[in-house]
Amino acid sequence: MTKEQVQEWITEPARQTPVRYEYDVVVAGGGTAGVCAAIASARLGAETILVERYAFCGGNATLYLPLLGFLDQQGNEVIKGIGKEIVDRVIELGGCVGHGRDPLHVSYAPIDPEIYKRVVIEMLEEAGVHVLLHSLVVGARTDGGRVTHLLIENKSGRSAVAGKWFIDATGDGDLAVFAGAPWEKGNAHGKMQPATLMFRMGGVDLKETRLAIAAQPERYGSDLMPPEHFVKNSSFIVVGMRQALEDAKREGRFSLHNNRVIFITQPREGEVAVNMTRVLMDATDADDLSRAEMQSRKDVWEVERFLREYIPGFQNAYVIDTAHRLGIRETRRIMGEYVLTADDIMQSRRFEDCIAVASYPIDLHDPSGPDCTLQHPQDTYDIPYRCLIVREMKNLLVVGRCISATHEALAAVRVMPTGMALGHAGGAAAAIAEKRGLGDVREVDVAELRNTLLAQGARL
Repeated sequence: MTKEQVQEWITEPARQTPVRYEYDVVVAGGGTAGVCAAIASARLGAETILVERYAFCGGNATLYLPLLGFLDQQGNEVIKGIGKEIVDRVIELGGCVGHGRDPLHVSYAPIDPEIYKRVVIEMLEEAGVHVLLHSLVVGARTDGGRVTHLLIENKSGRSAVAGKWFIDATGDGDLAVFAGAPWEKGNAHGKMQPATLMFRMGGVDLKETRLAIAAQPERYGSDLMPPEHFVKNSSFIVVGMRQALEDAKREGRFSLHNNRVIFITQPREGEVAVNMTRVLMDATDADDLSRAEMQSRKDVWEVERFLREYIPGFQNAYVIDTAHRLGIRETRRIMGEYVLTADDIMQSRRFEDCIAVASYPIDLHDPSGPDCTLQHPQDTYDIPYRCLIVREMKNLLVVGRCISATHEALAAVRVMPTGMALGHAGGAAAAIAEKRGLGDVREVDVAELRNTLLAQGARL
């Protein structure tokens, strides 16, 4: 029986749920945004708990994805504050070679996921955050436009977390939706950007790959990047090699819905992270998500075969591991006091209540095909505090991928460095609301919030 065929419902018996935790600030989701939110809140004196569904924190930064758009168009750091602290510590431990310039993505920084996990746990502990792992957000209790409790389930059973201020950093806006917040999903037709299962390969002779790019750019070249870049640099992103891919398709050796080869060199020699699986689905639908995860893990091996057969330097390469889950580009967008638009980004619009600055372009993966379009603003753009304030809710903020934005604008602000800045701002705002004894996140003095962020090293 499929979910569409279900015609029977059951009534569960009433039960009492224990309130196991009580904190000033409750952060749901321990990805890049949630980690920064929790650290920011705790550093400002708020008793803070971070609830995460997996066995570690770090989110998409643990999926072998590089940090994109950490620098601005002039090569200056646009993401600073807590996000910069995290990356600097990862660099010190040898988990990142630093930020490289890239005409497609503005900048990129490959990171070692294990070192990243180590750094964020250390920083959370140093800040005094209570980290609760293996805990899934399953509901919320509200009263008069306020979230009073976060409902979670884990090995201890079902329980509640009481709080004064709540931050949704789940990516999918789970807490906000459980609380009854308004939301949207997808483009005008309800279609969302595809997801990707990243994986790592070792045993790659990158010297041979670089020489092939330089010698045959028409076959192995990368979009917008001159061949000499690959001769001079050992760290790089390849987005292209279209002729090799077309040959494989014509010869019946590649069938996936993709038109570009994409891989990123890793901090360790001879390793790359591959971004070539592509699956259309709704990650808020359990059946759809399960299908996509299973299909993507099969697709990894078709990509591996293609790379070994068609790309110089990959002849003896092998799969090291696959990411623990799909990388999701888009699901719900929680509607806030302001909805960020593509025009705001392309016009590099400035806002008086700016709490984060970003540089990443509108990177829109076609929800119905293999194409991807990038629109680059001429300068950085602001993200206002109002994008974090959830309509109809008094004590709930959203940070990361689920902030208030249009489908097109989300394609720009969804990346991890921007999420770090948004998390930093959300955590600071919640802590200020608690410190000042406020009754609504709208009452936070934006000037005080901005000064607090600047004092903590953020760029505004």
